[in-house]
Amino acid sequence: MRSVVKQLLSESFIPSWSPAQTQTTVWIDAKDSNTLTLSGSNISRIKDKSGNGWDLVPFIGTSTYSNNAINLDGDSALATENPFPIGGNIAVTIFVVYTKNVADKGTVFGWGNPNIAGEAFGFYDNNSNFIGLTYAGGIVTYVSAVPMGQSLIMSIVKSPARLAVKRNQTNLIGSQPNTSLLTNSTFKLMLGQWTQSNAGPRLNGTISEFIILNRVLSSAEFLNFENYLSLKYGIVTS
Repeated sequence: MRSVVKQLLSESFIPSWSPAQTQTTVWIDAKDSNTLTLSGSNISRIKDKSGNGWDLVPFIGTSTYSNNAINLDGDSALATENPFPIGGNIAVTIFVVYTKNVADKGTVFGWGNPNIAGEAFGFYDNNSNFIGLTYAGGIVTYVSAVPMGQSLIMSIVKSPARLAVKRNQTNLIGSQPNTSLLTNSTFKLMLGQWTQSNAGPRLNGTISEFIILNRVLSSAEFLNFENYLSLKYGIVTS
């Protein structure tokens, strides 16, 4: 944890900070067992801590809960109960803490209409140990080979004009121009697959925390989120 501690000291991070101190759009925190409704170890519902009501329920297969995480087996996924209307020519910031256990099973999240160019967005595996950000219409950005069985913090910033991606605070894509939209009005937000009507290679792995904000964060805000997740899950960052 030395690199984390050093960064905390240099950036004056407050260890007691949490996302509850800012306005989130979606906040799924599987480590908070009070947010889960279970049938045995099977997940029936996960409450959205943002207060916006984007609870997750089973969409396909059986997602289970163990070791403070959502466990997905490559054939299961969770979804919001209603269409997820965050889209258009807007900005989003996304954080997700996850592990990937099988190389060709890695879709972490997604939403939108995959049948219209530029109207779907997701974080997925392309069956070759690469992760990409994808939009309907075949626009793909490869960002890096994915470590197996390792807890990772992925952060994604999408503004109307650029795309930036970090893994464990290391830049994978830094401010790459990207003008695709995030448009959706009839499809749900998915966890464990790309979109409601196009599964992609569903994740075989775990998701511990998933946060969406409908804006680009300041540098200080961004660091707060990354360090909060680093400390919470004991993930050493660079």
